[in-house]
Amino acid sequence: MTRSGPSRADLAVICKLAGRGISVSPAQLERWRRAGLMPRNSRRGRGRGGGSTSMTHPEAAEIAATISSHARQGRDLRLAVIDWFAAAGLPGPPGQTAIPEPPLTAVKQALGWIITSGPEYQLLQQARASRTEEELDEVFASAEVVLRPITSSPAVDLDAARQAVATGQDVPPLTRRNGQQVRAGFTHLIAATGTGLDEYDPELLAQSAADVGLMPTVDAEHWQQFTARLQNASALPGGYLVRQLITEYDPLEMLNLANHEWLLRAREAARNLKAIGSLLILHMLQLPDTPGLKTLREAAEGWALKTPAMIAALGADRTTSVAHAIIGCLHPVQQAIVQALMALVDSEPWWPATPQAAGQFMADWQAAVDQAQAAAAFRHPSGRQHGARGAG
Repeated sequence: MTRSGPSRADLAVICKLAGRGISVSPAQLERWRRAGLMPRNSRRGRGRGGGSTSMTHPEAAEIAATISSHARQGRDLRLAVIDWFAAAGLPGPPGQTAIPEPPLTAVKQALGWIITSGPEYQLLQQARASRTEEELDEVFASAEVVLRPITSSPAVDLDAARQAVATGQDVPPLTRRNGQQVRAGFTHLIAATGTGLDEYDPELLAQSAADVGLMPTVDAEHWQQFTARLQNASALPGGYLVRQLITEYDPLEMLNLANHEWLLRAREAARNLKAIGSLLILHMLQLPDTPGLKTLREAAEGWALKTPAMIAALGADRTTSVAHAIIGCLHPVQQAIVQALMALVDSEPWWPATPQAAGQFMADWQAAVDQAQAAAAFRHPSGRQHGARGAG
């Protein structure tokens, strides 16, 4: 059968995008429709036996432009969907149409693919399926392979790093725990999640939580007290919620339960997490300190969100990092903590309230950066530390 050419509706979309410098082919439009990313054209009768004509969806051109900006040959469309979802809902430039939201089904499929393709999730599933000592031994063997890339546990001392930058020193190593200790701790936590807290030695579990730095300010003794309370709460009537959200949490199940509103909340929380991380990084790079920024740093440290926030900020240009931030914020506990941190920003603003104060703030920041650059140049002339000339 001879294939007909593109419909008039598709040609209209293609021509409209061409006027914006965007090249899209009829085959691409059809591929995106088959993937459920674009609405199909509707048909309208011409009347009096004149047949029918195709009509485009009002947002078809904008949707195609958005997909085109994230899709490229050889790239999985699910990555493009995540980028699309991450960008949607933000105010666009003046005079431009806001980016429409992608289909909920496509977003959940893309995020689910990110979850299930990760070796950590596969290890968690293996742990939960283990029933015998032999199967649990296999979990430990698999964990050794999956967690092998972990050579250290990042623990950024922001104040020390800020001082180092100000004086031209090398930033302190971003490690606090050795990799073997951290890998062992993660292995025990994953195994305990699989077998259940009641089947695991509470002292070992508490020590593991402390070893991996789950919350850097909480030691093993306090973790053991917390674990005991979790066990008691899980056994009470209604303890299913505790197990579902803490001891037996499954990100894929949480994703499957999420409706569109909850996904949008998770995306907003992930954006805020990135913003918090950016503030922490800028403070390290000599952003003038304020009472609000100090409160935010202390709260992020106490609630174990300092490192995730900085990872979200540093990985903002990587699709998988953005996806993991959104997935993490699907959990109501993490979502609530991020919202509480943002409330701190609102209650104790880190930014000056008046234009005059803001101008001085920026001038102070520039002066601090200039001083740091001068200190670095003094300590490392021509790439070498000051005073090293003539050595050797």
